[in-house]
Amino acid sequence: MGMRLRLFKMLALANVAALPMQAWAASESADAAASPTGSGGAVLEDIVVTAQKRAQSIERVPASIQVISGGDIAAYQTSSLKAVAARMPNVVLTASPSGAVQANIRGFGTSTANSGFEQSVGLYVDGVYSPRPHSYTGAVFDIDRVEVVKGTQGTLFGKNASVGAMSLVTRKPGRAFGGYLDGSYEFRLDETRLEGAMDVPIGERFRTRIAGVYGDQSKGWVRNLANGKQEPTSTEYAGRIRAEWDATDTLTFNAKGEFSRYKRIGDPFVGVGGTVFNGIEVEDAIKNVSSNLIPGDGGQASNRRRSNVATAGFDWKLGNHTVTAITSWQKLRYDAFVDLDESAGPVDYVVNFYERFRQFTQELRIASDDSGAFSYVAGLFYLNQTLKFGTDTIFIPAPSQQLLTVDARAYSAFAQGTFKATDRLTFTAGLRYTRDEKEGRLDIAKGNQSAVTRTKANDDSFDWSFVGEYEVIDGTRLYGSVSRGHKGQGFANSVPGTALVPARPVFDGEKATNYEIGIKSRFLGGRARGNLAIYQLDVNGFQASQFDPATRLFIVQNVDARSRGVEAELQLLAAEDLQINFSGAYNDANIRATGKQLVSAPRWNMTAGFDYTPQLTDNIELQAGAQFNYVTKYPHQFDLLPGNFTPGHSNLDARIGVKLSPSDIVIAVIAKNLTNEQYADFAYGYAFDAPGTAFTQQLNRPRTIALSVHLPF
Repeated sequence: MGMRLRLFKMLALANVAALPMQAWAASESADAAASPTGSGGAVLEDIVVTAQKRAQSIERVPASIQVISGGDIAAYQTSSLKAVAARMPNVVLTASPSGAVQANIRGFGTSTANSGFEQSVGLYVDGVYSPRPHSYTGAVFDIDRVEVVKGTQGTLFGKNASVGAMSLVTRKPGRAFGGYLDGSYEFRLDETRLEGAMDVPIGERFRTRIAGVYGDQSKGWVRNLANGKQEPTSTEYAGRIRAEWDATDTLTFNAKGEFSRYKRIGDPFVGVGGTVFNGIEVEDAIKNVSSNLIPGDGGQASNRRRSNVATAGFDWKLGNHTVTAITSWQKLRYDAFVDLDESAGPVDYVVNFYERFRQFTQELRIASDDSGAFSYVAGLFYLNQTLKFGTDTIFIPAPSQQLLTVDARAYSAFAQGTFKATDRLTFTAGLRYTRDEKEGRLDIAKGNQSAVTRTKANDDSFDWSFVGEYEVIDGTRLYGSVSRGHKGQGFANSVPGTALVPARPVFDGEKATNYEIGIKSRFLGGRARGNLAIYQLDVNGFQASQFDPATRLFIVQNVDARSRGVEAELQLLAAEDLQINFSGAYNDANIRATGKQLVSAPRWNMTAGFDYTPQLTDNIELQAGAQFNYVTKYPHQFDLLPGNFTPGHSNLDARIGVKLSPSDIVIAVIAKNLTNEQYADFAYGYAFDAPGTAFTQQLNRPRTIALSVHLPF
């Protein structure tokens, strides 16, 4: 009865929210058809996405999609995907003590605790699958847009997009010489950031784009009483070169090379509660940690990431078809020393995490144009990975070493077809077959004993999708979809206690089924865009990880879970120089057997903002804007103890600046977390005090104010 009541409420909310969109669209449809630029002449810019492996307007894609533009990212000096995701309801990125990032969509994501698991949220950079948790920590610079497609995307994106996909698209080379240089300085954390890019065309057919970023944060926001230092501090730099060559009028080759380096000293974790921390509160922003077991870096925790990526491919137009090939090589190296006891007392518990990862992928696909009654996309995909993930525990009573090695191969074939039954009614169906072949080896050494566990995990899977669309009136579309996706089997990467062999070396994969109905509309003569979706996402065999302070390891199990909710978004060009945006979501995500709330799954979250750009004089344009985010509380562990929650909180970022003509130089002041709200954005139970009394919590960044300058050329 309760389930039916919640579903009824969501349907009612959807109908109520959809009525104004339908009414506005109906009243404006005739005017919009006659004057596509709107009655006032100004319209919202079209948003082009590639969620269906072809360039399409966002209103034409029958799925819940959110996009943050590269201009918006640059305007607020957004330097991480975690910060980008904070502006997308039902998308939560959290970072563990080791710095690895867990991505959640609609309440589902894969814990970074077990590196033998693949991700439920697929990350794609320029169309290339980037599977590791540390892929989400790469430098964000010279970006065209970030797309997030919510719900199961197994047909076109593959097996590790079972609950959604995040796509980061960098800027392509331009056909004329030019570029920009961005610089900013943040006063509180002594943070400097430089970013730039330059287009260098060579003749009419060959062009390149060179881009890079450097960032240095010299002060932290947590005071370590043991050594007197502010933690954490960090340094990051990265570079990228993209090239395109028009070999003929119909054949274009492309290539990209990218490297990224990151180093962090210290961490923003503090101990709260229990006896060992003497009642220190989160708001004090202090801790008392000094470990002589951590080599280098003054005994402070640290992590380092190095990544290199190379891609090559082509787009070949053959009549009304386009053949696309993408070949990619990736290499990632990661090392972290984490002081898990968070104290300067007699307990010294340090873990060295290290990862070595290599991947090769090849995708080949063909796409027809979509002008006819039937269009399609079809292709082949191959993946080859090697992963080594080690955990060295430096704990005086019981040191241990654990190393997981995984060799994986995957072969896929996929196809999706769209049939226009009438001018307004469209059906789309897709199917993907994947063959997974994995070999795992777990080496365990504890004291004078050691053991090796070898196992295989092979499976064959079919992902599918079906969508129906109906254009009610011009510019307003209703859609309904059902889709099935999967995530592959995973290996245990650690063994608790004194055991040398895991009780369960292989865990089942996940099967996700997403049901969704929605409406998308462009109305008010093109000055407004809105969408609303109702969904139910069922995941059978969800790979859930729970930290057990008693063993200081993660307990993993397969459980069945479900999320239901509503997502809505509205963009409005209220005036030629004023744009307003709103997006929000309600999400009820629980383990089906126990009813426990899923981790990193807030019930309610929303974001609202505006951009105001009036022309003050012939040479000066004001640029003012703000973004407000709010989320309700959510847990980080399935035990649902109070100390393992991120509390409900709000965040306000604001920006004010001027653009000078004709140089187009922009000078701005950017404030983040303007109200200086402080909270724990990740937490877990402390292992060296009474159970449920002490917790280790990561503090969010405090209020920061930066001065930025944008110099185009």
